[in-house]
Amino acid sequence: MLKKNKNNEGPNIEEFIEHFDEEAMKEIEIQIEKNSTKGGKELKIGDSALDKMLEQDKYFMTPWGKISHVEITKLVKIARESWSASEETYCQAHLDIHEFIGTEVETDTHSREYSGTYGKLMFYSVGKLIEEEFELVLATRYNEKGAKLPPSKKSVKIGPDLEVDATASGWYHAIHKESKRKYAIQVYIDYGGEFCVSCHCDSTLGKASDFINMVEKWFVEKGPLKGAVVNAELDFLEIDVNYGMDDVVLDEKITNSLQLNVFGFLKNMESLKTLGLSTSRGVLLAGPPGTGKTSFCRAVLNNKDESTAFYVTSDDVSTVGTITEIYKHARAFAPSIVIIEDIDTLGGLDRRIGSNPLLGELLNALDGAEDNSGVITVATSNHVEHLDEALRNRPGRFDAIIEVGLPDKDALSALMLNVATSHNIKINFNVGKVAAKLNGLTGAWVKELLTHSALIALDDGAAIDKLVISEKIISVALEDVLSRANIAAEPPTHSATIGATTTKSPKASAGGFELYG
Repeated sequence: MLKKNKNNEGPNIEEFIEHFDEEAMKEIEIQIEKNSTKGGKELKIGDSALDKMLEQDKYFMTPWGKISHVEITKLVKIARESWSASEETYCQAHLDIHEFIGTEVETDTHSREYSGTYGKLMFYSVGKLIEEEFELVLATRYNEKGAKLPPSKKSVKIGPDLEVDATASGWYHAIHKESKRKYAIQVYIDYGGEFCVSCHCDSTLGKASDFINMVEKWFVEKGPLKGAVVNAELDFLEIDVNYGMDDVVLDEKITNSLQLNVFGFLKNMESLKTLGLSTSRGVLLAGPPGTGKTSFCRAVLNNKDESTAFYVTSDDVSTVGTITEIYKHARAFAPSIVIIEDIDTLGGLDRRIGSNPLLGELLNALDGAEDNSGVITVATSNHVEHLDEALRNRPGRFDAIIEVGLPDKDALSALMLNVATSHNIKINFNVGKVAAKLNGLTGAWVKELLTHSALIALDDGAAIDKLVISEKIISVALEDVLSRANIAAEPPTHSATIGATTTKSPKASAGGFELYG
C-alpha cells in the first residue's frame, strides 16, 4: 500500500509508476468509479472521458489521498499500455528465473538506479563483470508475447575515442565461477530515464545486493574511469601527454611550490598515511586571469600517472548535488585529483557579497562528514579576496594558497621562447627588449603577441615551414597588442561600466604596461 505524502495529497505519478501492480490498479479504478467527487457530486469515469478530464478542474479522493485528474490520467494510460504488452513478458521472465535459481527456493531481489553517463558505464560494467567472473547461462530479453530475443544494445563511451555496445535492456542468467551462486540480472531504462540494475538470487545463500556490490567494486577497480580524465558529468576528456610542467613558464618559486603541493603530495601519499598524517590536500591558485593557472591545471591533468582526475567548471555544475557526486566518485577512485576552474563562479563567493546555494555543498564536500583521504583538490581563483573565508582561511579545505602573479621580464622572455619553440616559429628579434615592453602584462598576452605576429607573416606570404618573426613584424604586432591590452584594461565610457572607479588608470609606457600597478 502506498503512503500519503507530507501534504496528505497522495503520491505523485512517479511514485505510482514505481509501486503499482495490476491489483492496485484495479482497486483505484473501482475507487474512481465509486468515490470520486467534485463539490460533493459523484463522477462517473469511462475510457472515453479520460481525455476530456484534462480540460476540467477535477480531482479524485482515493485511499491514498487527493490525486489530480492529470496525474490519474497519466497513470491509467501508462498502466494500461504497459500491461497490455508486458503481462506475458513478466510471467515468462519470472518463470525462467525460478527455473534457473530453483522452484522451491525463496528468492531475494535488489535493484539500484544510476543516472546519466554513470548509468551507461554501470551497464557496461555489468556485462564486463559477468564476462570475467561468471559462467553465462542465458542472455536474452522478452517480447510482448514472452518470446526470447537478443538483448538490445546501447553505445557507451569508455574513453575519449572509444565506444562499445553494452546491453541496455535484457536479462542475464549467470553462475559465479568461485562461489557457484546463481544470479538472474535485469538491466533496463525506466520511465524516468534512470539506468536500473535488478538482481534475483537464492536468499538462503546471500543477498541479491551482493551482485550489485560486485559490479560497483569492478567499476572502481577495473572500470573505464580508472586513471581517466573526466568532467563533472563523467564524460571523458582528451589530454595531451606531451604537455608537462616544462611547458608551464612560471616563476621558479611558484613552480617549486606547485610541484611540492601537488605532484610531491601525490608521490608521498602512502608515506603520509603511514605517519598518520592527512592524505587529502587542497591547493588554491590565486592570481589575475592569464597568468598560467589554467596551464598548470592542464599539466596536472596530462601528468597525473595512474590517478583519476575530475575537471570541473561552473558550466558543468548547475544544480545542487553535482559537487557531492563528484567527490563521491573522487573518494571511490582515490588517489584522485579534482580540479575546479574559477571557484569564484562555482559557489565560492563570500557570503557577505552574495549568496550561492552551492557554497554549503562545496564546503561540506571539501571538509565535511565524508573523509577525503587520497583526494587532491586544485582550484583556481581570479579574485581570492572575494572568496568566502571558510574556503580561503581554512586548512583542511585549502591547505596551500599559491599566488600566481604577473610574470617578470625574465619569465616573459622564457614564455616567448617557449611558445615560439612549441609552434615551430623562428625568432629574429631581441626578445629581452620586447619582454621589457610587455612588463605588466600576463602570459596570455605574450601568446597573443606571437600569434598576431605569425598571422602578419603568413599574410605576407611566409611559408608555414619557414615562419620567421622579424623585428619589423614584431614591432607592428607589439603596437597593436599593447593598444588592445590598454583598451581591455581601461573601462570604456560607452559600456555598462560607466561610473566604475579605478585606483590607477592602466597605460602603455616605455617602462612597460601598468595593468595592476
